[in-house]
Amino acid sequence: NKVTENLRDIDIAFFPEGGNLLTGVRQMVAFKAIDQDGMPVKVSGVIENAEGDTISYLITLHDGMGWVKLPVYEGMHYKARVRTTDGFEKVVNLPEAKSDGIGIRLVKSDTIVKYAVVKSQNAVVPSDLYVMIHTRGFVYCVLPVNEFPQGEISTREMLEGIAHIVLFDSQCRVWSQRLCFVRRPDKPELKLKADKGLYYHRELANLELGFGANERSKLEGSFSVSVVSDQKVNESISHTNILSELLLTSDLKGYIESPDYYFEDTNRMVDRDLDLVMLTHGWTRFDVEKEMKGEISPAEFYVEKGQFLAGHVKN
Repeated sequence: NKVTENLRDIDIAFFPEGGNLLTGVRQMVAFKAIDQDGMPVKVSGVIENAEGDTISYLITLHDGMGWVKLPVYEGMHYKARVRTTDGFEKVVNLPEAKSDGIGIRLVKSDTIVKYAVVKSQNAVVPSDLYVMIHTRGFVYCVLPVNEFPQGEISTREMLEGIAHIVLFDSQCRVWSQRLCFVRRPDKPELKLKADKGLYYHRELANLELGFGANERSKLEGSFSVSVVSDQKVNESISHTNILSELLLTSDLKGYIESPDYYFEDTNRMVDRDLDLVMLTHGWTRFDVEKEMKGEISPAEFYVEKGQFLAGHVKN
């Protein structure tokens, strides 16, 4: 029986928006449930206080992930009682709430990111607090919080991909962090033109690839093309692709199930699921706090300035 129970064990982690549970704040708390192989698991359940009273309900929305709105009170401890679809139950403690913490809250629409700095009931907001937004190290803006504790930022000029919103002070101490994904709706349209409408077996096919006239002058560079057999590639199987690797998985910690799903379509459900990925996966490129303090870690690999060939010569 013990062996069976261990094989059916799951892990469920909770991620308060901004990093910490803050007392006196009604806060979004995301969660992710996985099995022993790291694969997502569907769960449902309740959030309870120490006395066993139900505070909120939870259910997975996509790939083991979901979120709840949780009212956080001083001195109250929370636990989640969850159940999988096959009846396995588990009780997990939520992170302890901070009475002196400061966090950041986001609401994102198609072209606008609205932010608000929130604090615990006993927290004192430093007078030198700033909000910075960067994408892959390219800083988009830095705003003083005391003058603008809340506001909105247009994403039209931002790079596509994961925007890293950091709340920090003049001593480069990071108070809160939040990730959000910025899409570029005005993607160039790739056009393909064949020299014939019908080909014989193994006949040479000439294809012309290019962009529209309005985009041609703005898109200069080197491009790669892959040609595969439609009989050997199962398009129904989700996997990674160039977009998901460059814009998503390379910037995040942890395993992401079916990353190409977030780029196949752009609708409210996909955007909601993508934001769950932002809430449940940490930033991985570099430590922002150390970078701002000038504590730059040495590169693990040397910078490739050209092609490099290595090997052994044998008789």
